[in-house]
Amino acid sequence: MFKAMRSQLGSVVIALMLGCLPVQMMVCEFASAQTISDRKAEADRLFEKGNQLSNVRKYQEALPALEQSLKIYREIKDRNGEEQTIVTLGVAYNYLGEYAKANEYLRQLEMMSKPVSSQTVSERQAEANRLLNEGSQLYKDSKYQEALQAWEQALQIYRDIKNINGEGAILYNLGLIYYSIEQYKKALEYYQPALVIYKQVNSSKWERNLLKDLLLNIGVSYSSLGEHKKAIEFYEQSLIIAMQENDLKTRLLLLTNIGSASIFSAQYQKAIEYYQ
Repeated sequence: MFKAMRSQLGSVVIALMLGCLPVQMMVCEFASAQTISDRKAEADRLFEKGNQLSNVRKYQEALPALEQSLKIYREIKDRNGEEQTIVTLGVAYNYLGEYAKANEYLRQLEMMSKPVSSQTVSERQAEANRLLNEGSQLYKDSKYQEALQAWEQALQIYRDIKNINGEGAILYNLGLIYYSIEQYKKALEYYQPALVIYKQVNSSKWERNLLKDLLLNIGVSYSSLGEHKKAIEFYEQSLIIAMQENDLKTRLLLLTNIGSASIFSAQYQKAIEYYQ
């Protein structure tokens, strides 16, 4: 009877744990039904539409098509398409009187024409930030392969210019992607160096919360690999921060996860303590 009850309890706890994870579970594919040539054709069509609207001075109507074409050209790494679209967008924003936006596209064009060695730190920082934001949007769109490429480029730049905060953010994001596609060991390869950084830089409330979530995600990754004792170590570190920050929601989640991991690692007394 006790064995059956223990088994039933374990199942309930697993459901609770997976239902509350801060790491969003997503379809574990990099799939894209379109080939690069299909996507280029779509980008070309959108550019032509936007360009024609610009030619008849319908600049506001041209913007959505041009911005969408630019996004695709960047994803498929079509430099010529990217350059011509940036120019057309800059002209459109200039005619609309949005000079700051027009100048932003002009700077992007200048960055593309400059060799890396002649770029300033602030220019490289801006490019890394752009790649970070681009990767974030791709991640939201479930375009994991493209997001990986954008973030890996950003990671290299942040490391080159010794921007430790940017490096930590990218490592964390890369870990999220690999967790989302169930490559838990690969996720840990990025989470662990991110942890080293965020243990050094955690003075603000936002940074402490990020460290708390990172520790939780590392624990979840170890649990997913069946390494429950290891998971408990990171859950307990995250729990300390959750208690310090008076984060009741995360605290309850962590208590549940620790109890579940304790059952799976046959630490039944510990499980009882945390469930109480």
